[in-house]
Formats: sequence, C-alpha cells, structure tokens
Amino acid sequence: MPVHKSNNTKDISLTILKGLALGSFIAAAMIFPGLALILKDSSPRYRHFEKNSFKKSLWYLKKKKYIQISRSRKRTILKISAAGKKHLTEAGYSNLQIKRPVKWDAKWRVIVFDIPEQYKNNRDTLRRKLKSLDFYPLQKSMYVHPYECQQELDLILETLKLSPFVIYLTTAKDRIPSRVHNFFRKKKLF
Repeated sequence: MPVHKSNNTKDISLTILKGLALGSFIAAAMIFPGLALILKDSSPRYRHFEKNSFKKSLWYLKKKKYIQISRSRKRTILKISAAGKKHLTEAGYSNLQIKRPVKWDAKWRVIVFDIPEQYKNNRDTLRRKLKSLDFYPLQKSMYVHPYECQQELDLILETLKLSPFVIYLTTAKDRIPSRVHNFFRKKKLF
C-alpha cells in the first residue's frame, strides 16, 4: 500500500497536538530544521509528513498559541497549551462518530437530560448533535441509541459544559418501544 503524503497544515497540526496531548513531548536540537527528521525516525505516525508541511504546521500551532515552546540547553521542547487542549476537544467534537460493533449487544443507551433555561443554546446544540449521530428522540429530553456511546457523549457534554444535567443509562432490548427498533432498522444500523 503506497504511503500517502500529507501536506495539509491543519491535519498535520491536529496530529501533532494529539501526540502532545497523549503526554509525548518533542525535543530537538533546533526546532525547525531537524525536528521533522527526528520525528520521522522516532515515530511511525509522523513518517507520512513532508518536511516543509511539518514546519508550516509547527508555525501554525505556535501562531494560534496551541503549543508552548521552551528551550533548555541544546533542546527545544514543545508542550500543548490550554488553548491547544481546547482546540483538540472541539476538533474531536466536530468529527465525532459512534462506532458500530460487529454484533449488537441487544442493549439500548438512553440519554436523559433536564437542562436549565439559561443553557438553552447549548441544550439545542446537544439535541442537534444527538440527532446528527442517529439518536432517536423518545421525548424532547430523552434520546436512544443502540450502540455504546459513553465516551462520545462525555466529549459532547464536556464541549457544551452540560455534564451535570445529563444521565446516561443502559437498558434491555425489550424495554424500548417497537417504533425505535423500526427507526434503526430503516437506517440499517442493525
């Protein structure tokens, strides 16, 4: 399989941020000339980046204040900043998908919420996001999905700052109305 060369600054920047968020740090003798070569040798996830695209991505991250750069002796260390962590959360939110298992476990995931009126915009955003992820609305504040989605829900709630107002439940197959089963069958989700 041929190696795809990625030149998209934002894609490369996101990959760098993910690596930093996972606790890795990047150290090099000089930040721009040798960094791409060091990473290319040390980590397979960076091998498909072209050197110039990598440099542009580092410049972009620094300009956006997503990374902090510190120098110590002959090393340059990059760390993800609070703004970078926030950007990663938002990027994960935008690209969110619920993974479909090979075989359904015959359990339903029920999301129930009671969000105060002062958070109306976020509540409406939550509803739209749940619908975009193929949740079925049993009521205005109760949504159902057939697959495990706790991590995805946590990311949504963290992004929207709604965690205190939402409950995640798992229930048996026979506890959900047949119209919900039909909805997911029509969408070919199981």
